Amino acid sequence: MSEISKLFKHLLNFGDEWEVTKIDVDDHHQQIEVHVEYTDSQAQCPLTGELLPIYDHRKPRRWRHLNIMQYQTWIVCPLPRVKNTEGKVTTVPAPWADANQRFTFWFEALAIEVAQLTKSPTKTAGFLQSSYDVITRILDRAVARGLRRRNEQDITVRALSMDEKAFRRGHDYITIVSCPQTGQVYDVGLGRKQSDAEELLEAVDQQIGLDQVEAVSIDMWKAYINSVESTLPQARIVHDKFHVITWLNKAVDQVRRAEAKSEPELKNTRYLWLKNQNNHSDKQAENFKRVSQLNLVTAQAWQIKENFKALYDQSSPIEGYHYFCQWFEDVASKGITACKKVAQMCQTHLMGILNYINYPITNGRAEQVNSKIQQVKSISKGYRNYDNFRTAILFYFGKLDLYPQGFQ
Repeated sequence: MSEISKLFKHLLNFGDEWEVTKIDVDDHHQQIEVHVEYTDSQAQCPLTGELLPIYDHRKPRRWRHLNIMQYQTWIVCPLPRVKNTEGKVTTVPAPWADANQRFTFWFEALAIEVAQLTKSPTKTAGFLQSSYDVITRILDRAVARGLRRRNEQDITVRALSMDEKAFRRGHDYITIVSCPQTGQVYDVGLGRKQSDAEELLEAVDQQIGLDQVEAVSIDMWKAYINSVESTLPQARIVHDKFHVITWLNKAVDQVRRAEAKSEPELKNTRYLWLKNQNNHSDKQAENFKRVSQLNLVTAQAWQIKENFKALYDQSSPIEGYHYFCQWFEDVASKGITACKKVAQMCQTHLMGILNYINYPITNGRAEQVNSKIQQVKSISKGYRNYDNFRTAILFYFGKLDLYPQGFQ
């Protein structure tokens, strides 16, 4: 064995029975082929575990490995086969790759790491001088591996968030189930109908078990409400606090736009009414103080919104219920149509709103994840294939153990 072959055998470290027999360098294509052969006379049958004599060898195959300098590096080997006592001939697995894959574990681990950095399978393929199909296959394998490992763990899930995300232009949506505390995505499903959400929740249940879920944060989409009630009857529905406040903000802005036609003072004040007072600049605070003291319907609508926020500070759902009744009467007495509509909507979903007092979870983390998903989607110039989109979401936001064994 030459000194170079000895060096490569040492670096690859595939085992004593695997010898490096030759190194081919192709300067034109900037590729290196490391030829490896199985030199022992016996091998273990992958089916029965028997130690058997070598029956024959398959035709040489190539596996993409880590680059050497600027040269692509490939492992080339005719894998041995054995014939067991039942007469079945099987291929001895290579220690550097899974069966039927054409890349080594080392290359797979590198591709996962680069994909995490680039947030794009296309850019990862370009950087590694590989194909898009190879990289997406590596991502698929990584996600499947991560889900399998997560399923094997003893995970207790107490709360869930369920939110929607636009998939393609038009009315194509996906539903995302995640952890409201950490934003970890548990799974993704196509569609947002009740049947879609139920199927997704059942899939998550099979993966990690949802029998101990106490609360689910959702908006007021009827299909989500029905799916939680049918699939997780033990869980409390918590209507997302920020979703409710968004509806109140829309009512305030609707009142402002209508009143601005006759009140010039309201022009260009939209963000003064919608922005949290604590986040106002000095100039904004001064302008808001001036317009809020005018006898305007918009100021009344804004005060209705602010008063509602105090409901979430009540010490119990019963106190919250009494507070809501007083607030509802106040809204009715002011007669502002836009605010009355939101108040009626809140009355219809009051139990889910009050559940926040005992289960203070929101879709805030889910919305943050949605924003990051949009960034990944933009970097990759969109996803036309749903399966690839789901893989990307779980790859980047599932917080899974993605790497091959021993490469974490």
